Amino acid sequence: MPEFANRGRARASAQRAAAWAAGDAGDTMIEVMVAVLIVGLIGAATFTGFNAVASLSGQQRHEVQANQISQQDEERLRGLTSTELSATAPATGSTGSTYGNVTYPVTLDGETYTVTSSTRFVSASGGTSSCTTSGTSADYVETSSEVQWANSNDGRPPVIEQSVISPPTGGSLIVEAEINNTTTGIAGVTITATGPGSSNLTQTLTTDANGCAVFGGLSPGTYSVSESDSGYATETGVTTQSAIIVAGTTQAITFQLGQLGTALGTFQTFVNGTTPTAINWDSFSISNPNVTPSPQSFGTGGGASASSVSSTSSTVFPTTYNAYAGTCSSDDPEGSTSTTGTTGTTGTTPAAYTDPLLTVPGGGSGSAVVTVPTMLLELSTQQGSSTSQPVTAPAGTALPYTVTTYDSCTPTPGVARTLSTPPKSLTVGTATVYPVQAPYGSSVQVCFANTVSSTTKDTGLLPSSGQIANTNLNGTTITALTLPVTTGATGASSVFSYTGACPA
Repeated sequence: MPEFANRGRARASAQRAAAWAAGDAGDTMIEVMVAVLIVGLIGAATFTGFNAVASLSGQQRHEVQANQISQQDEERLRGLTSTELSATAPATGSTGSTYGNVTYPVTLDGETYTVTSSTRFVSASGGTSSCTTSGTSADYVETSSEVQWANSNDGRPPVIEQSVISPPTGGSLIVEAEINNTTTGIAGVTITATGPGSSNLTQTLTTDANGCAVFGGLSPGTYSVSESDSGYATETGVTTQSAIIVAGTTQAITFQLGQLGTALGTFQTFVNGTTPTAINWDSFSISNPNVTPSPQSFGTGGGASASSVSSTSSTVFPTTYNAYAGTCSSDDPEGSTSTTGTTGTTGTTPAAYTDPLLTVPGGGSGSAVVTVPTMLLELSTQQGSSTSQPVTAPAGTALPYTVTTYDSCTPTPGVARTLSTPPKSLTVGTATVYPVQAPYGSSVQVCFANTVSSTTKDTGLLPSSGQIANTNLNGTTITALTLPVTTGATGASSVFSYTGACPA
């Protein structure tokens, strides 16, 4: 019995040991899993730290390299001449080269950096910009080299290096380009300084955003300074000024420029009354004594007619002009005591006449309606010394002759205009008249031509002695003309006694 009892106790002890062993194994597994998790977290944190350190190292490298590049650019600027420091590159993407104001790329260790160089001449008295404050001088040059890179500079501000450069001994020249009658600067105007004296040495700059170009370190002497810009012009047409440079001083000159615009003329006439009728015409002119050149004419006298005529786009100085039909100064009715009709006049009494005004805005277009005077021609034919016979026809009948007018331009007989459409008859009182348009003038003439049996003959210039005064802008003056013929035939059968052709 004791043996069996001992066996029972031993079995119970073994079972308790097995149970303890099983419980202990479960605790060990949990501990192992916890340990693995902790190691994983530590590893992840370690890798994250490594990445952050690597990223921080890259950002610091970018900033260090940007500092190096900005310092190199400042060294480049210190090696430029005064004129090169003031110069602006024509476009981005170029190398720094010989420009003080330029944007260009630099690649270092696979990273692309953008360098922006800028300079400005300043005065020692107050440090103000030489081109933005009147009366200042170009004493020294402030330079700036700004460097940026990708990803918004890794969230950092750009690197900027600045310096001050004293220009070499000599004189300075400040040139400003301004919009006419203002102090607003014009950027992009080409300024060229040639000299000193008879020297052909030229230096060229482009005005900056303030409309300014600064030449520094100039040898003493007289310089020829010119401006050039296809979109602007001076009022007087003068594009060159003279500047005398003295060592240690600053000379300043200004070009007042207007942005060129376009002039447009449309045409009207008055036929026996005060109601205007729109017509086609070939040319018009504008004048202003303060503008060179003046007058300016557009279209071709005697050329094709149209409802409107325009100057070439953007070629007219922006200001206000007098406008009139025709291409000669004698075609302008303003100021003539012979002018009657339209603005400022009554009936047929001569009075002060004022041309319509045409205002061209800077960079824009201006227009005016100009009046082409109408002559009312009362025609008759005459054979030899016989009595003249009036040319009569129902109203609206086209004249069967070719009509060419000649204005008052010199040399005589002036600009020839052959009417493309024959004038049609009009009854005024008891007279049959033919309205014919011609530019204003006191010495207008007309030539008639007719073709009979394949032979063309004309009248020659009429009137044969004296001229027609085409000065009534209301178109109410009747002028009688006699057409010489070789036979008594009238109308389309008339053979004019003058052999030849109307003057071209």
